[in-house]
Amino acid sequence: MFVRVDNPQHEVGQLVTLRFEAGKERIVQGTARIARVIETGIGLEFVELDETGRKLVEMIVRIKLAAG
Repeated sequence: MFVRVDNPQHEVGQLVTLRFEAGKERIVQGTARIARVIETGIGLEFVELDETGRKLVEMIVRIKLAAG
């Protein structure tokens, strides 16, 4: 997952805790590893995500891929 961040101060390999809304009253929480850092944000690799969060993220990715 790519997250836009102004002036990212993260390092590749660093673990971060995530919490974000994925629709009405759906909260995704988990742990991710920083996989990439560029000027406009960070690329994340999920390390720990509960089943509901995993399904929500997969759904978001499918929608983004379908939209092009």
